[in-house]
Amino acid sequence: MFNSGFQLKVIEGPGYGRVIPLHTVEICLGRAQDAQQVSAPGAVYFMEGTVSRIHARLLWDDRSKVYKIQHLSKTNQTKVNEKVIQEHVLEFGDRIGMGKLVLEVQKAPKADHIRTDLLELPPSLKGVNPGGNNALSRVPPQLSDSLPSEMAGRRLGEYQIEKELGRGSVGRVYLAHHTTWNDHKYAIKILAPEVTRDVSFVQRFQMEAKVASSLRHPNIIQVTDICVSDGLVYLVMECLSPRSLQTVIDETKGPFPIKRIVRILEQLLSALDHAHSHGVIHRDVKPGNILIDESRDSIALTDFSIAKVKDGIRLTSTGVLLGTVEYMAPELFEGQAADARADLYAVGVILYELLTGVPPFRGKTTAEVIKSQLLHLPAHPKTYNPNVPDWLVQMNFILLQKNPEHRFSSARDVRANLLEYSQSL
Repeated sequence: MFNSGFQLKVIEGPGYGRVIPLHTVEICLGRAQDAQQVSAPGAVYFMEGTVSRIHARLLWDDRSKVYKIQHLSKTNQTKVNEKVIQEHVLEFGDRIGMGKLVLEVQKAPKADHIRTDLLELPPSLKGVNPGGNNALSRVPPQLSDSLPSEMAGRRLGEYQIEKELGRGSVGRVYLAHHTTWNDHKYAIKILAPEVTRDVSFVQRFQMEAKVASSLRHPNIIQVTDICVSDGLVYLVMECLSPRSLQTVIDETKGPFPIKRIVRILEQLLSALDHAHSHGVIHRDVKPGNILIDESRDSIALTDFSIAKVKDGIRLTSTGVLLGTVEYMAPELFEGQAADARADLYAVGVILYELLTGVPPFRGKTTAEVIKSQLLHLPAHPKTYNPNVPDWLVQMNFILLQKNPEHRFSSARDVRANLLEYSQSL
């Protein structure tokens, strides 16, 4: 399943700024209100009342190497460049009109090297046998036992490292560009050597990365490759923006406008709904893992490298605490398995931070933060921001319930509530 060379971007109407990659599979466009109960494979939904439930279809013609759009609605019209069409071969610059929506056909980043359905552990690691009593403590001979303190300016395989973007519990993330396609940016997640010492961890990491790479959503960063070079294991991801939501929070130093919070949260919940519906729990939802294009407030969730796959093996066999304690749900500290409600708890922490300008659970040490997560309730958001709507306060407190049984059960439910109540803003 390769990138066709096209992408659609919403330039007018609901979802302004949303980008839809066009891969070599059929995509249906429709209205969310009627179609949201069942998410059909390859369907893209919009919160737009004048779009039909199943409005149009996008088809890749592999023989001619062209993308076609077909009108499906019996009542509402599909227009290309303001002309009503039944079928049209798309070209760069074409504008598709559906109700109040206008989508523009744009050239997608170079992606012929993406192997999303073939994402495999590199051959240099496939021969490692984790059997034997000392296998889990032995560093495979081809892997480095340390990560250089400074990676900026170095070349790693086919990628040139530009700068560090952030650090997490299992590695570091860097901004890089491909040495052949210099205009296209990537995020490179390098696994920390202390976790690659566990051979079974590396193999599970490959399994998790492969599943995460199958997620297709405009608010999820696409995983493109898993590599080994210079003794380092790393994941390659597309990069929407080198700026994370954490960077914006640090610079804002205070509450975000409510409408901006709703725009960001709606996209984050949409991404999580898609991941959860495919059996993938992120487990490390935090502002540092949310990239943001501030010109449109479009966001993309990244770093599924410690995700938990439904019915898969948990990645905590080494005793390493995976995740970021400030955003981890209380049940995870008690050894319970992560499910969708753990990700929603993290959304609640992020929402509180955007509403107030301060994190809900603080401490000078990791132990203090964990204690606060387990035992304390955060101050009422209106303590810091009296302009927070009551419905948003209530939503926030439900998301932050210590007992997962008392939280929302799905990202879809939270998003539906958010969109309903935010109409009054």
